[in-house]
Amino acid sequence: KAVDAAAVAGGMDGKAEAGRYPYHCLSYRSFKMVNDFVLSRVPRILFGNGKLSVLPGLVKAFGDNLLILTGRKSFLKSKQADKLIGELKSKKIKLTLEPIPHEPSPRIIDDLVRKHSLKAVSVVVSIGGGSVLDAGKALSAMLPLGEPVKDYLEGVGTRKHPGTKIPFIA
Repeated sequence: KAVDAAAVAGGMDGKAEAGRYPYHCLSYRSFKMVNDFVLSRVPRILFGNGKLSVLPGLVKAFGDNLLILTGRKSFLKSKQADKLIGELKSKKIKLTLEPIPHEPSPRIIDDLVRKHSLKAVSVVVSIGGGSVLDAGKALSAMLPLGEPVKDYLEGVGTRKHPGTKIPFIA
């Protein structure tokens, strides 16, 4: 039993029926760990502990010129980063690291596109939180075009993206 349905019973006011938890208060005993799994869909999704170790093989399938986006510091200072960088270098994968310090603005994306557009990036990898993932998706889409992202933003831009992109792994 993964989650007891009764544990989420209750109204939006947070009051629960007798013997039941309010919707925002789940019993810690009602959860169990999720096992590793792979979803066979496009895009391919791998989930579980240690999946960072499969990244070099995934990257190599797309080419040998990798752009890795990370948060400001935490991953870059970790043992996992050292191990990953070592494994990528042992597979002769050229890598460039770019920290994304905050929510990516169009200016940040455009600067990164200018900086990397002539480097024949074969895959973009994002390791971090939402801002890093957003930047990775935008770079994956904009690097092949080499144009300002603002031209394609919904509600602001006047152009439609053709759908071409560089492979993206998060």
